[in-house]
Amino acid sequence: MLDDIDKGILRLLQEDGNISLSEIADKLNVGVATVHRRIQRLKMEKIIKKKIVVIDPEKIGKKIFAFIEIKTSPNYEQKILDILSSLEEITEVYLVTGDFDLIVKLVVEDIKEFTQVIEKIRQIKGVVDTRSAIVIKTKKEEYKIKI
Repeated sequence: MLDDIDKGILRLLQEDGNISLSEIADKLNVGVATVHRRIQRLKMEKIIKKKIVVIDPEKIGKKIFAFIEIKTSPNYEQKILDILSSLEEITEVYLVTGDFDLIVKLVVEDIKEFTQVIEKIRQIKGVVDTRSAIVIKTKKEEYKIKI
């Protein structure tokens, strides 16, 4: 169970992954050693999965964002999940409920590359149907979780 110090650490790290241990300690009114120990525990418990840099895809030429819903044949989900997870263009892969079994997010340079990825997906054994939605405008893209 997370206490107020753990929650404070997580909030601060979500705001700025480069914040120093001493800054966290000052803001939470605890010792640096306490912060260090807590972060190590949060990592060990996989509450903190990893620290990453968030890149603006458009600034590196990736202008097409899309969500693809995928319907699969029974008993093929895991194999398809594994294949989709290995494709570099696909940034997120989810097993979901509803009319479709999987949803993936992909980020590519242009419509040509988008079409190529869709064709790769459709050729995977066990993929029955796909439905695509290209993102026209992003209003909110947040990586923080309310704690």
